[in-house]
Order: sequence, then C-alpha cells, then structure tokens
Amino acid sequence: NSFNNIHEIYFYDESFGFVHSSDTLFRSTDGGNTWENNRNIAGYESHIHCYNSESCILYANDTLYKTTDKGLTWNPVSHPDLSQYDSYYYFKLKINKNGNGIFTAEKNRRFTASGNYEETLFTTSDFGNTWENKALIQDGGLITILDNDNIISLGYSYESDSYESSISTDGGDSWTSTTLNHDIYAIHDNGRYVAALCTTKANYVVLCSSDYGQTWITNEFSEPLYFADNIFVTPENIVYSFGSVRSTFNFEPRGYRSYNNISCFDVITSDKEVVKNTSGIYPNPSNGKFFMNLKFQDTYSVCDITGKEILKSTSSYFDLSNFKPGMYFVQYTNKNTLHTTRIVKK
Repeated sequence: NSFNNIHEIYFYDESFGFVHSSDTLFRSTDGGNTWENNRNIAGYESHIHCYNSESCILYANDTLYKTTDKGLTWNPVSHPDLSQYDSYYYFKLKINKNGNGIFTAEKNRRFTASGNYEETLFTTSDFGNTWENKALIQDGGLITILDNDNIISLGYSYESDSYESSISTDGGDSWTSTTLNHDIYAIHDNGRYVAALCTTKANYVVLCSSDYGQTWITNEFSEPLYFADNIFVTPENIVYSFGSVRSTFNFEPRGYRSYNNISCFDVITSDKEVVKNTSGIYPNPSNGKFFMNLKFQDTYSVCDITGKEILKSTSSYFDLSNFKPGMYFVQYTNKNTLHTTRIVKK
C-alpha cells in the first residue's frame, strides 16, 4: 500500500494496527502487509488507542468512537462537547487494563489566569464508554495513566517557574506535585515503568521511575543532545530515545537504546518480571557507603548507567560518596556465573 498525508500510525502489537491517511482510516491484521479501508475520517487529526486485541478508542471529528471487534465497526460513546476545543491540540488518549483512561484537549490555545494554556483532562472508568471533564492540567502531551491507576502529569508550572511532576491516585480529583530540575520533552511508560526525556542543550538526560511515578532517578549523559524528540519503553523495560545534535550547518538525528541491565530499569528476561534480591548489598538506596554481603570470586565491579566501570574492589565495603546521585550496577561472579545487581546512590 501507499499512503498520502499520513496523520496517525498506531499498532497494538506486531499484527494489529491502523493508519490514518488523508481522509481514510486503514486497518491491518497482518503486520502491515495488507491494508483495508476501515472508515472515512474527515480532517487531519485523529488519535487511536487499543486496550486489548479487540477493543480500541478513536478520536476524530470532535467525537470519541469505540470498537470491540478489532475495528470492523465503530460507535460513538458518551463524552462532553468537544467542539469548543481546538482539533489540532488533542494530545493523549489511553485506557489501562482496569478500564480507567485519560484524554486531553486544549481549548483554542487560550491562556488561564496563571499564564498556562487551558488544557483539559477527561477521564473514563468504564473502558471508554463514558467520559467526564475532570481537571485543568499543565501539558496535555506529558501525561499518562499507569496500571495501578496513578495518573502522572509532567509540565511547566508558571507559579513555581519550574517543571513539576504531579501524581493523582484518585482519578484526577487531587494531585501531589514535586519539582523536577530538567525541562521535559517526552514521556512514555509500559504500565509500571516510566521514562521522561529531557535535555540541558549540553547533555542528554533520562528521568526514570520504577515505582509508578512516586520517585525519579536522573541519568545524565555527555552526549550533547540539542533537541529531545521522543522516548519509548518496551514491555521488557528497554528504553529507546530519539533526538538530534547540532552540526556545522544543520541538525543530525540521534537514536539510543538501553542494553541489558545498564538501563533505567531491570530488564525483563521472561514473561514474568524477575525480582532481584538486593538484600546482599546494603543499605540500598544509600548516601554513598555500601556493604557487600555477597559471595563473589576475586573482585567485583561497579558501573554507572552507561556501563562504564567506575571502581573495582575485593573489599566487603565500597564508597560512592564522590559520585553523583543516580543508578549504578554491581557486577560480580559467583560459581562462574556473572551477576548484576542494581543500587541507587541518593
């Protein structure tokens, strides 16, 4: 197939997905090898999210539609009037496995009294059958809902003059905010693990949370990423990030992938998450001083988030006080098997 003016590409898995091209929604069930005309969509804006292999939500033409037969038929659902919102600024559409979901829209690029754009969060608790106007938020693109129903909203606050992470544990009725020290450009999650892409214009920064957004670990790299474009977390907790660096006359694209356990998170090695026993290294997290209560052959190494070895020791004690806060990995050999344990320096 060939498409003109592609506005949206969405795949639920390796086989099932959609493309919105010009005024038509196309559907594929064989990984994109063949496509069928699914429905007509006037205009340029659409958003699709599938919460299982049969059921999806579609925004188009100021209307939310739902399918429960893999996109063969679409029916409108109950939602507030969306005609007062700017069709070019519908940002996020997602429903989690519990049936709770979010949809964000911006009201004709109007500012609130505090100086923010008036961006609205809509929520559902019945798999998208009904939606309600829930709250005004800072940035409709930097928001997600996790598998434990936490809603995480990142954005710039004019009141505090900084980027903030706001969490709601009650469906958007109340929020708890903490200050972040970096500009946020993109966010993605796989239900539990969350990664946010930032840049200082001199360094490439990834913020990571493995506890549903309650705490964040900063990983800063020396790559001078000038523009931060997007980030993606796979079901196996592998992180992909994309941006560009400045060259002499233009900008060159860059892409990054985390490898093995030198990553934001422990990498899942099977269909069940591997939970590592970290009681052998304590305290964890620590302000810098760690004790090894593990059996190891000869020596062990401590590596930073990039995989660079920062120290090697034979002692039952090591000190990271002179290193910056963040995630580190202890690698040691026991019975000719290499082990890796994650630690956090506060």
